Amino acid sequence: MKRNIAMNITPVIPDGYNGPIKQLTCRICKHIFYLTMADYGRLTEVYYCHECSLILIEELEKNQVARSRIPPKQTPIPATLPLEQVLAPVFRPPEPAIVSCRPSIYVPQPRTIDRDKMTVAQLLEEAKMLDKTWRYKEALVSYEQALQRDPGCLAAVYGKGEMLSKLSRPKEALAVYDEILRLDPTSAKASGEKGWTLISLKRYKEAQAAFDHALQLDPSASRAQRGTHFLSSYIFRNQGVEENAGIVKKQTAAKAALAKPCQSAQDYYALGNAFFTLERDVEAFDAFARSIELDPFNLDVYERVSTLHFIRDNYEKSLAIYDQALQIFFECAKLHEKRAETLVRLKRYQEALDACNRAIQLDDTSASAYSEKGEILHQLRRFSEALDAFDLAISLDPDDRTPHTQKAEMLADWGKYDDALAVYDHAIHLDPYDFHSYWGKAQLLARIHRDEDALVVYDQYIEQNPHSFEGYLWKLLFISERKRFDQGLTTCEQCMVHNPHLAQAYEWRGHMLNHLHRDEEALASYDEAHRLDPGDEGILLSKVRLFVQAKRFDEALEICEQAIQLAPANPSAYKEKGDILTRMKRYEDALPAYRKVVQLDPKDTSAYEKVGDVLCTLERFAEAVKAYDHVIRLRPDFDGAYRSKVRALEKLKHYDQALATCNKGLQLSPENRSLLSARADVLKKLLRYEEANADYDRIERIDPHSLYVISSIIGKVDLKQVAEAKGRLEAVGKAIFQPICLLMQEKQEWIGTPKQFKEIICLHFPDEFMVWYRAPYKYVDELKKITPELRVEGIEVGVPPETALVTLTRTVMEKL
Repeated sequence: MKRNIAMNITPVIPDGYNGPIKQLTCRICKHIFYLTMADYGRLTEVYYCHECSLILIEELEKNQVARSRIPPKQTPIPATLPLEQVLAPVFRPPEPAIVSCRPSIYVPQPRTIDRDKMTVAQLLEEAKMLDKTWRYKEALVSYEQALQRDPGCLAAVYGKGEMLSKLSRPKEALAVYDEILRLDPTSAKASGEKGWTLISLKRYKEAQAAFDHALQLDPSASRAQRGTHFLSSYIFRNQGVEENAGIVKKQTAAKAALAKPCQSAQDYYALGNAFFTLERDVEAFDAFARSIELDPFNLDVYERVSTLHFIRDNYEKSLAIYDQALQIFFECAKLHEKRAETLVRLKRYQEALDACNRAIQLDDTSASAYSEKGEILHQLRRFSEALDAFDLAISLDPDDRTPHTQKAEMLADWGKYDDALAVYDHAIHLDPYDFHSYWGKAQLLARIHRDEDALVVYDQYIEQNPHSFEGYLWKLLFISERKRFDQGLTTCEQCMVHNPHLAQAYEWRGHMLNHLHRDEEALASYDEAHRLDPGDEGILLSKVRLFVQAKRFDEALEICEQAIQLAPANPSAYKEKGDILTRMKRYEDALPAYRKVVQLDPKDTSAYEKVGDVLCTLERFAEAVKAYDHVIRLRPDFDGAYRSKVRALEKLKHYDQALATCNKGLQLSPENRSLLSARADVLKKLLRYEEANADYDRIERIDPHSLYVISSIIGKVDLKQVAEAKGRLEAVGKAIFQPICLLMQEKQEWIGTPKQFKEIICLHFPDEFMVWYRAPYKYVDELKKITPELRVEGIEVGVPPETALVTLTRTVMEKL
């Protein structure tokens, strides 16, 4: 018979013991503990560590007292219930009415009894558990209690600083790292963490100094390396977001990670990140799933996986990961907020609003939750409520520029332009290095036709950050849209003065010179850009386009090949190559280039369309239809793909399918004149003239001034003539009429002797003419009788003796 597991105190290993031991995990605190093998063999089942077993006995004793007071009709709680059920009334808060699910796994809770008996090691383990489950306030308490017991515990000091940062208390976090550096000025770790804290405080130059100091102390300090990269890429913006050398370094490290054995959840998490770096997504997500299976309590892993799905535009999968986490952490405010962000991307705004309200209900001190709520209300056009939400976010965190810029965007959409501009100014004041605020203000000024003021804003950012190309780039785009290329050239030269080694400045100078038709100077500027950055294939492709404009196709192809060798995974180079070969009418060579594009970028609709167009040119219409189907699957609203597919189906004489394609496209765009014209043409081929004319009339009603009206006028069928022709056909016999119409749909002209005329009719329609006339001249006589009716169909007829041979010619009307 099994013992009562809750009534035994788990023994501790005696001091000085050096025999065999057994490792176990406590069901309450989730910490690892050890037993001697002798005790493990003696005790049938052991579930709890020594400290938790003491607490459990106290809880069960209280429970026994409570049970003795229960009236006879009331069912007592069995003593053998699992711990989580016994402790549920004590530790778990009441479930709100709007939450329908309970956590499927018991979430470890901080100890509430005899905390003064906990060791520093136990407090640190508890803090780590609370940290990974996003309970930062509780984790901070654990770290502070550990420091009360051991003020010199560095792990607790660093943990305290990290929790303060996560709780958006960067000034306090900075004080922690400063204290560490006061005691140990050679701590590279503290200097690196200080740098990240200074970034939170928008003290970027001091942050850079902290990172530089950390790297002087330890050149391999990864946090300091990442901080330096972050500042140069996203704040000072004086380099690319990912340099080639950095990418190669990451991939090399990822490949090395694949060789490491995996045992723990953390091992599988590292493996997943390595696979993702190598763009092996399926294996990456399998590894992440295994990590979550081994440790379902690490919310950082859920967030990482959801984010990776998010950046791959797999928003439904991203949402599913948050839903999975909420099955366990159903009262985690941050999870509900993250879920709301994903629902916004799915344009499920009401659900997003509900999720955001739930987050606020759980934690009404979260500025980011109110900011997200404001963004959702903005999308729902509930401007007044959105304004209230943004103001609440700002009151909770006045130094965060995000709710300010979101508020400005909302005010602009609301039509309150002056208020929006004022808010943008405040956001710029909060963070003068944040380009997004400048860009939003410039866009708004352009929207209200204040172009010169918009240019002043770009200049303000350039003055603040003269070594960042970001400001110059957006100013150049703004100028180029307005075709002010001389001014663009001046901007490039201004950038080159401050950044003489910046390849992008020379490349854009080439663009401006190209627009000004100064091609030789443009080419020289591209060459200089390539010299400064020989690893940038984009500069080579700029040269390619310049040569294509000059119709120097052979030189363009040669440079295109260089770009492909430099970046074999870049689809743009193959697309340029395909375009050049198409212009050279080398369609067989262009086709593999376009197919390489869709292999590298399966979502590139324009590449699939070009594959279809080339296949049509090569008269491989069935394959072309498949290519256009890819386009339609990716972009169901792209009417050009429907039109191209219809043409290919007409070539295959699949008129019913062509009609179905037109109808599908017109369901999405009922007034699309191109598709209406295409459907009318198909209906004529099916001899459904009344319906065809109805579509032509509809085109004229939609836009009487459209060029399509001309084709409609020409394409219309005279129904009176058709009726008369049908009547004559009834009189003369219509056996030969439809076969000739079908025959001439695939030919522009046919010429031959009467004997050849009979042969081609009998060859194409053997069943219909098996028992017809034997003499060829009889076929010619029948042809003469229906000449007027064929003319109505756009087919001119010539027969002997008027012409030397029988001739059938399709007129222009049939083309239309």
